[in-house]
Formats: sequence, structure tokens, C-alpha cells
Amino acid sequence: MDNDKIYRQCGDGWKGLIDPLIQRCNEVGATVDQIKEKYGTLRFYYTPHNAGWDDKLEKLVDDAEYASARMCEMCGAEGKLLVNKRGSWLKTLCPGCALDLGYKDKS
Repeated sequence: MDNDKIYRQCGDGWKGLIDPLIQRCNEVGATVDQIKEKYGTLRFYYTPHNAGWDDKLEKLVDDAEYASARMCEMCGAEGKLLVNKRGSWLKTLCPGCALDLGYKDKS
């Protein structure tokens, strides 16, 4: 499946994390089920299908989800987990995107 045709419920800053995951899914015959931000970090869900479990894909997903906690969801720059002004929504953002979107440190 074409990487650009898969709906993503997250900002473009994580594209570099997501594209290799989609590519690996294509290589092993897995189906991408959902790509989203949850609690400020990337979540990537897929179904292995007949290809069986792929340890390399699972490690790539784990590494990408972990890396997303340090990468701005919007622009891909170095970021950190922040909270919106109401204290109800988390996002991993760089200082510039945090200012634009009204996010601040969790403390």
C-alpha cells in the first residue's frame, strides 16, 4: 500500500518514524490497521495475517513508538512530552510548536 494513502491520526513530524513501519508491513504482507497519537506518543497497529509474527517489524514498531516521545509530532524536531493549557491533552512537541499550539511543561 502507498505510504501516503494510509490515514494517520497524528502530525507530519513523525513521518520519518512511520514510513519504515509501513514499508516493512508491505514487505511481510501485514496490514496497517491504525496510526495515531495517544497520550502524546505514536501508536502503530497492524495485523500480521498469513505472514505470521515478524520480530523485526515488532522491534521497529517498539523503537518508533519509543522515539516518538522525544520527537515533535508536528515538525520532527527534538521535542518533549507537554500538556495543553487546560491540562487535559498530551503531545510531544518542540518549543516552537508548543508555543504555537498552547502547550507547556507538565509541571
